[in-house]
Amino acid sequence: MDKKKYTFKEIKTNVRDYISYLKKEHRLPVDKVYLFGSYAKNNPHCYSDVDVCVVSPKFEKMDAISYLWHTLRRKDIENLLEPMGLSPEDFRKEETPLVHEIRKNGKEIKV
Repeated sequence: MDKKKYTFKEIKTNVRDYISYLKKEHRLPVDKVYLFGSYAKNNPHCYSDVDVCVVSPKFEKMDAISYLWHTLRRKDIENLLEPMGLSPEDFRKEETPLVHEIRKNGKEIKV
């Protein structure tokens, strides 16, 4: 299978589809969604994954990453989506390098 770089329009479509699925099928309340990593910085290569941060109040009481990885559909995996999740409070207050990077350079995707 040939790898390809996605356009920003394709990424938004794929991410919105995944978030819509989470909201409808899993009843996940979603506050915000951010694209981060190489696609957010406009320097992806053909093997870049699509890093997505999902902010949801439901993640205050659960392992967000495990939850999101178990909800990935085949097409989400084929679209190279790499989700991570944070509660709104963790998104605002956490000071890890990754969360700081998402707040600083992430691109919000309206859903």
